[in-house]
Amino acid sequence: MATNGNTFEVEKILKMRVFKNGERKFKLRWKGFPSRFDTWELEKNLDCPDLLHAFLEKYEKEKKDTPPRKHKTPKKIDHKSIYERRSERIFLKE
Repeated sequence: MATNGNTFEVEKILKMRVFKNGERKFKLRWKGFPSRFDTWELEKNLDCPDLLHAFLEKYEKEKKDTPPRKHKTPKKIDHKSIYERRSERIFLKE
């Protein structure tokens, strides 16, 4: 990736985000820089096809190997207000 004549090399692709419009962003670790300089970059701005291909293969493999997450059923909501419950507790303690 180049900015103002400087060239920065990607050391590692850390994460990926996929947006509703299908665009993908990747969190990158830059070679020679600490983690505090990691950035999110759009796929179209990347120029590291080998790293990108390796990351996407690993991502797809992990996605296939990981069982689907079970969603918890929502708990029933007690419709008493917080203030009513607090006043009941205070009343019961006295």
